[in-house]
Amino acid sequence: MHGTSGKSPRPARAGAWRRGRRPYPAAIASAAALLAAIGAVGCSSPAAVPLSWSAARPPLPADASGVSNQYVVLNGVSCPGVDNCVVVGADRAGGAGGNFWQGLAETLSDGTWTPVAVPDVSSEKGFAALDALSCPARGTCVAIGFFTSAAGTAIPVIETLSGGRWKPAKSPLPADALTTASAKLNDVVCPTADTCVADG
Repeated sequence: MHGTSGKSPRPARAGAWRRGRRPYPAAIASAAALLAAIGAVGCSSPAAVPLSWSAARPPLPADASGVSNQYVVLNGVSCPGVDNCVVVGADRAGGAGGNFWQGLAETLSDGTWTPVAVPDVSSEKGFAALDALSCPARGTCVAIGFFTSAAGTAIPVIETLSGGRWKPAKSPLPADALTTASAKLNDVVCPTADTCVADG
């Protein structure tokens, strides 16, 4: 309840501001001290070292269809170590059966890129690619993507790198999924070697 004077506390505080008085000097002083401390910490950090980028042309698998008619795409990268990275994507391969699309993995180790085709991710009638990967440790990766079946349906794929070899893993679908429809995985994260989450 207000006093008998009929004046509310709000006008009194507003009047204090108009007269140049600060109603909470202790709070303002504390906030100023905190900002000063944060600023001092931020300014004390050493100057950022600029990054130096260098270009590298990744080699292609032996069965790549050739420079004149070659299509290569790299979609995802993961680096479990300073001198160790893996990238995945797709390339167009040749062979006795003609051109077809296949998954592609490139591994950087000790400054050298080594390509490897991922034949379990391939399509003669459509497209195939690995789109993302996660490598929680050196030599251990999980890559995801898709390939197009002969009927034109996109099939999700999961590939696991272990012991220097890529091996396919079954991609389960929800119980209510329409099995004749296309499905695709887009991204994957593996916090540990045996724990991953993929979405699509």
